[in-house]
Amino acid sequence: MRLSSECEPKEGEAFADIQARMPKYLELDQQIRALVKETKQADAMSLMVGESRTHNLAIEKDLKTIVDVNVAGAAREGGAARPLLG
Repeated sequence: MRLSSECEPKEGEAFADIQARMPKYLELDQQIRALVKETKQADAMSLMVGESRTHNLAIEKDLKTIVDVNVAGAAREGGAARPLLG
């Protein structure tokens, strides 16, 4: 496992964005659940397809960035090791 100081810049930015967005996303999730329990489905749906979805899509994009950076890094490391392994 790499230390945070060993992250690629894009990976670090994506992780920081996730950390910044996650508390608000979880807060919105709780609000949506509370609205559903109060049988306020229209309000819950509005929140879910609005602000909550915005955070969800951004977090999903950040996760994809992190995965892509790690896949590319693994491919580079594999390519560097290939000549050594014969």
